[in-house]
Amino acid sequence: MKKRFISASIFLPVIILSSVLGKQFFLSLITFTSFVSAYECAKILHVRNVPSNAIASGAVSAIIVLLIPLAVNSYGHTNSITGILLTASISQMIWMLFYLESTPMFIRHVPGILGPALYTGGILSIAVLIRESSYGFTIIFYLIILTSASDSGAYFVGKTVGRTPFFPKVSPNKTCEGAIGGLLFSLLGSILFSNITQNTNLLDVSLYQSILIGTFVGIVGQIGDLYESSLKRKSQIKDSGTIIPGHGGVLDRIDSVIFNIPVLYYSMKWLIT
Repeated sequence: MKKRFISASIFLPVIILSSVLGKQFFLSLITFTSFVSAYECAKILHVRNVPSNAIASGAVSAIIVLLIPLAVNSYGHTNSITGILLTASISQMIWMLFYLESTPMFIRHVPGILGPALYTGGILSIAVLIRESSYGFTIIFYLIILTSASDSGAYFVGKTVGRTPFFPKVSPNKTCEGAIGGLLFSLLGSILFSNITQNTNLLDVSLYQSILIGTFVGIVGQIGDLYESSLKRKSQIKDSGTIIPGHGGVLDRIDSVIFNIPVLYYSMKWLIT
């Protein structure tokens, strides 16, 4: 428990600080994060007899993060590019979880590399687009605050009053009470954030919008956590890595964030701005 809070107290400020320092610092952090998380994901798949190359997956993931913002800045068509990217990422995530073993061995090489890269870099590149937009820093901060609130709520409520198993075959320690706690904490955090930003003119998020965003983040982030847990469960691995003390690997720490990035991106497009 102590190590979890030490890791969180270091990891989250690094993300926020990189965003404060500017777009290039944030891009560098996301590029590094995408490489490491794709590397870890490829290692998870390798246990399931996938001829994956962890370094290649990490490199492709980092390249995606670097190229997508350049493509958008050069050619525009932001909605089309992000839509195609997100569709490709989701299709690869579905393949990794459900269809990996049924794929003939001789064609597993390409998705074995692209799957981890698109799961991580494909979606993390959208975070870079968020940061480069109007109110980008505030929305990144919003993303981190809500995801952290949901994770904390799920953990504390689950530990305190959790009794009813929630997807025990995927993650035995998760409870229905914890899932509800995560949703409520996300919702409360979104409402409080909305009030603060409105009073300081940082971002105009109405009460109705904050409720919608907080609800979606509270649900989708937990799906992201369950997804990564399912990947590890199939490979009989406890942690994706050991780079973050108390949290396992980088992928263990950002699994919820990855799923919440599209939520904030489309909220920014359709609700906030």
